[in-house]
Amino acid sequence: MAPARVDRVASFNVALAGADFAAATRVFAGLEKEAVDVLRLTGADIEHRTVRRLADMRYIGQGSEVTVALPDPITEAGVRTAFEAAYKALFARTPPGAAIQFVALRLSASAPMAGSGGALELPRHPSAAALKGTRPVFFPDAGKTLPTQVWDRYALKPGVNIDGPAVFEEDESTFIVGPGAKARLLADGSILAEVG
Repeated sequence: MAPARVDRVASFNVALAGADFAAATRVFAGLEKEAVDVLRLTGADIEHRTVRRLADMRYIGQGSEVTVALPDPITEAGVRTAFEAAYKALFARTPPGAAIQFVALRLSASAPMAGSGGALELPRHPSAAALKGTRPVFFPDAGKTLPTQVWDRYALKPGVNIDGPAVFEEDESTFIVGPGAKARLLADGSILAEVG
């Protein structure tokens, strides 16, 4: 399961030289509080959250920004180094003597969802008949409709090998293996399909 994530942004249109970093820290504190309040509603483990502080920045006079991961602590020299590295990565060089400005401050907070640390376990119905039947399926690569075995994905036993064409039905989706391919159910319940 993917972690819960909340992104927040606030305008902070000031020049880097002489910027009030205490004010920036207060803005980030407010953004983090908003993000944590939303994360808490998802049931995510906010005690183990990850927070990234970023800024949209540009050289004064430019029309587009570069998003920069900010150093901790936030200092003028550290921010300048981070911005220039990000700018050089995109444009290969920096304009000499150009002044840098903040445009906006961004905060990204993510936290793992409860129970997401374990392995994915698929439901199993080993007592059910794995082969459900046969039905015609059109395969564009073959240019024709072929009789195709239909399998209950949850009734398959690990290690089983099935020659295509085959259809594997499950609750959320259907997995199809074409003619000339082979499918094998791995120990973790996933299907490995190979041609040849």
